Order: sequence, then C-alpha cells, then structure tokens
Amino acid sequence: PIRDVVDNTKIRLSYGKLGNQNTGDTYAYLEEIVTGQTLNYTLDGTSKLQYSKPSDPKTSYLTWETIATWNIGLDMSFLNNRLTFTGDYFIRNTEGMLADSYELPGVFGAKTPDENCADLRTNGWELYLGWNDSFALMGKRFNYTVSATLGDNKTVFTKFNNPEKNLSNHYEGKVLGEIWGYRADGLIQTQAEADEYNNTYDLSFISGKPWTPGDVKYRDLNGDKKINNGLNTLDDMGDMTVIGNTTPRYQYTINGSISWKGVTVSAMFQGVAKRDWDPGTGAYFWGSGPYAQVTVFKEHLDYWSETNTGAYYPKPYIHTAGGVVPFRNKTMTLSDRYLQSGAYCRLKNLTVSYDIPAVWTKKVGLQKVQVFFSGENLLTFTTLKGMFDPEAIFTKNDYTAEGGKNYPMNKVISFGLVVNL
Repeated sequence: PIRDVVDNTKIRLSYGKLGNQNTGDTYAYLEEIVTGQTLNYTLDGTSKLQYSKPSDPKTSYLTWETIATWNIGLDMSFLNNRLTFTGDYFIRNTEGMLADSYELPGVFGAKTPDENCADLRTNGWELYLGWNDSFALMGKRFNYTVSATLGDNKTVFTKFNNPEKNLSNHYEGKVLGEIWGYRADGLIQTQAEADEYNNTYDLSFISGKPWTPGDVKYRDLNGDKKINNGLNTLDDMGDMTVIGNTTPRYQYTINGSISWKGVTVSAMFQGVAKRDWDPGTGAYFWGSGPYAQVTVFKEHLDYWSETNTGAYYPKPYIHTAGGVVPFRNKTMTLSDRYLQSGAYCRLKNLTVSYDIPAVWTKKVGLQKVQVFFSGENLLTFTTLKGMFDPEAIFTKNDYTAEGGKNYPMNKVISFGLVVNL
C-alpha cells in the first residue's frame, strides 16, 4: 500500500572475525642474540672490541590479535528512487593487542615483555542521503543531484594492564586521541598581576623562572595553590584535564551537480567537523625558537607587548636551545588557549563543462566536442592559522612533527577539450 512512496527497504546484519599478525614485530615471540655490537671504548688501548648481547625478554606464548566486527545497516529508497538513504552502525572489538604485560622494578634491567593483554572497542556510524531529479525548463530537461555522507566513531581502551592508571601510558577507559593540558586565563598584563600570581602559586613544576607580563596565566583547578600534574594518574592529575582529542569526528562529504542545455556543473565538499591539534613547541606555530628554522609569518606579529596587550600570541622568548626552555615553558606549555581546531571544510573539486550542440559538431563531422574547467582544493574554510594546512598537520616526517613543515595540499586548475570523431 505504500509502494508509491517507499520503493525499497532492506535491513543488513553482518559479523566477521579475523586474526591480525601485523603488530610491528614478526618475531616478537623469539629470543635473540644481537651480534656485531662495538664498545665505545678500548680495553687494550688500541682497538674497540665487539660483543654480543641477548635481546629483551620475550613471551613465548604470544598469538595474533583478533578483530571482531558487528555491523547493522538499513537501505531505503523513496519516490521512484529519487530519494535514497543508507545508514550503518558498527562495533569493532580488537582483542589481544600487544602491550606491556606487567610492571617490573627498575633493577630488573630490561624492557618488560609484551603480551596479548590489551583490548580496544570502536563504536561508529555512517549515514548517506541522496536526491536526484529532473524537470522541464525552457524546453530542456534540468537535471540535478545532491548527496551527503556523514560518519563518526570513537575508540576506547576496554582493557589495559595499568592498574594505577598512570597517564604516561594507556589505561582502561581511555578515549583514543585524548589531549591533556591546562586551562588558561589569558595573558598576564601588568607587573602587579605577575607579582600576585608568583606569590600565590607554586609554579616551579612548569618553570623556575618568575612570570612576567606577556606570559600565560594557568589555572589552579584543584585549589592546592600549585600548578602541576599531581601524581600523573587518572585519579590525581593536579591541574591538568582533557582539553581536546586528535581523532577526526563527524567527517562529511557533500556532492552536487546540475546539468542543463549542455552545461554541467559539479562540486564536492569534504571536511571534518571536530578535531583538535596540539602545536607543541614548534617554531612554525610560535614564530620563535632557538634554531635557524624559525620563520616569522604575518600571524606571528600579533604578539604581546605593552602596546598590544590584546594580542593572541604571548611574549616571545629567544635564547639558546637549552637556555630558552625555562622561559618558553611559561608560554608554550599546552593549554586550551593555544590548542588548535583541526576542523575544516574544503572544496575538493569543481568541474564545469559545456557540450557544443550536436547540430554544430555534426556539420564538421564530429560526434562530440566538450570544453571543461576543473579545479581541485580551490577553497578551504578553517580557523587554523594560515601557515598550516588542516589535512597535513597530522602528517609526520623523518625530521619533525611540526605540521607546517609538510607540503600543503596542492591547488590544481586545469582546462581541457574533448573531441570525439
């Protein structure tokens, strides 16, 4: 009875379980003797001796990790297939990942062996909605389509051998990608404000240098008059808290096209609605540092001074590599003030084409003549600083973790002519 509206409805359910041996060390279960090592000093005064040593302890009963995935989906189409919908929800359990088996005292003298003792769970969903239709316009068919996809997922450690939940490692209940940092109350503006801050709080954990105007003012969240990370455990992180997450959330794609009288225009937008990025202490973000790699961009000129108290950047410090650390810790210690949003929307592709009318092309013996323009990565909407590309900042290389030192996405513009004989 609803056939005129609902064309098709299909429910899908699937389950699969696979083993995974690509865990980084193919022979993680074998003890080895490393040979060809050379001492850094001489015993006889003339030559450096070679030696062999056993590998770190290994667990002989390791096995593959296993990945089990549940998926439930719904496919629907309406109005003579003009409107289509697809939805999926999945649960992905990764069991038996290699991790430190148990904590050993420092006098043990070797690395803790790995065991299959860590589990992950990922919950996620994906949606697709599309519409395509046509109608008569000035004697010609006007065709148009529009579609959008949206997806999200979240990964949590459901098992990890870290009973004290020390934050120097993973722990049970940890959300993958979480960023811990301080809350900040802006920049110190006057010497009187700096004096009060120095006299009220113990800031030695961050820096032994006194705070001065232009430095970041970190908040005392637990009220103990000390700015630190407590015992560095989940139960006592002092004044640190989760301020963001590096996992891309709510990834989306929007496609659309129109076609009329030989003109076709199509576009695709792609983006991430929520993602956070820690810029670290990289000179590309801060515009100052101890190395020759420092490049000052126009964004960096908005730094604090007595004549620019409302600046975004704090007072910059310049010093030698070791000497600058206590100074820049006052401004570059990770806080929510300088945590960056990696969210963006990018016009990935725009194509415009025109088919020369057949009544013209046939007169010269041609089947089809089309001219077109195509552009890739033409526009990007983001709150990220202009010297960074939101798709490149998480890419690592052999020299640095700074996102600004990776090539950005290229903007490509092309024109073409298609001729069919």
